[in-house]
Amino acid sequence: MIVEYALFASQILLLSVMLRFSMVGAKNGLQRLGNPLMWFGLFYTLWFLIPQIFALLPGHLIIGLEGLSESERGEAVMPTQLYLIVFLLSVAVGFATVTLAGGWRTLDGKDSMPFESINWGYAGVLLLVGLFGFHMMGEVYSSLGPTAHRSAIVKSTSGKIYASLSFFGSFATAYLVAHLWLRKMRMAAFLVLATYLYFAFFTDARGRMMWPAVQATMFIWLQQKQVKLGKVIAYAIGGLIVLALLDPLFISFKNNNSERIEQALSPAAILTSLFFTRNFDGFANLALITHLDRIPESLTILLKGGREAYMNTYFPEILAMGVAFPTTFPGEAWIAGKLPFLFAFSMLYGVLLGLLNAFIRRARRESQVWVYLMGIPYLAGIGNDFIPSLGKLIAATAAPVVWMFSSWVWDSMRGSQRKPRAITSELEVRPASTSRAR
Repeated sequence: MIVEYALFASQILLLSVMLRFSMVGAKNGLQRLGNPLMWFGLFYTLWFLIPQIFALLPGHLIIGLEGLSESERGEAVMPTQLYLIVFLLSVAVGFATVTLAGGWRTLDGKDSMPFESINWGYAGVLLLVGLFGFHMMGEVYSSLGPTAHRSAIVKSTSGKIYASLSFFGSFATAYLVAHLWLRKMRMAAFLVLATYLYFAFFTDARGRMMWPAVQATMFIWLQQKQVKLGKVIAYAIGGLIVLALLDPLFISFKNNNSERIEQALSPAAILTSLFFTRNFDGFANLALITHLDRIPESLTILLKGGREAYMNTYFPEILAMGVAFPTTFPGEAWIAGKLPFLFAFSMLYGVLLGLLNAFIRRARRESQVWVYLMGIPYLAGIGNDFIPSLGKLIAATAAPVVWMFSSWVWDSMRGSQRKPRAITSELEVRPASTSRAR
């Protein structure tokens, strides 16, 4: 086990170096705390590092490989660690290539983040459209019966349309909550968030419920020059606890039974929910894909993703119930072309993260920041499937992208050279009475 622990430590060291390198030349909170490799590091820790700890313990707790003997499960750990190191090194090379080519440069004067007057009309319309989308998703979900899984909502064309519309509400909620909070309109911010959560609750979509609050919090923090690490860790732990409790809450609500919530409140239950079930199961999924290696490699995975092939091979009964587990980004690359493709994909993915880092270092408009914040969970969520994540990325960023390009066109038509106002802390925000809608 000494080798396995050394490989685990090597991943931590490599990831630490990557994160430190990503902050070279950073001038504001977005470039330091919110850069792409920071998100990558967070998701890598949740999906691969923490589950790896349990895989290294006696008994080799790897979900999905319970049918193997303990020695066989142990044999799956070290190769998976090596493939993860290949993944990390390749991502680092791709990111460093862009960064050293000039991606580390920031615009002159970009010591603070873009912050503009609140666009009430645009945000209000998007919020109403998004809440309508969530309402219709809830109606579709309830019509499918109590045993249906939430993924069944998007099996129909109408369900996909409603789901796409709901993303407008997610953006509008994050945007309004952040702006209202920074303008000291705290009760209004809570009201917007509570309204959104009420409509989203009936779809059982845990991530969709939580992300607007996370993105609003990030926008607020990124306006500040410094955020204490302890504060970030406390919020992260709180978010994980909420995530662990949401499924029992959904089940208790449907069955009108509070016992499930009481059982889920224990620390052991929360830990089990997060890492011993199908929440953060990246290491287990990658170990299963690479160790048993029963899925024939095929470049068609690049068109439709690897989830269906993965589930049909290892969990056909569960797939028949409408439930599917993600392959992870490196796992999907392995299915497409084994180790050579894992290396190539990982390097290109690192280039993508480097380009995103260059994008936020050159952000002049607030709309660019929101495009990034709405899209980065899907681009950095390496425990999910890469190809399906692109569809969610398009839906999540559609509203801020339209805002970004329309503002460019409008400024070009006016020939304006005005730069957006910037703030560095909550204390510098104008009072709400003096704010004007654009």
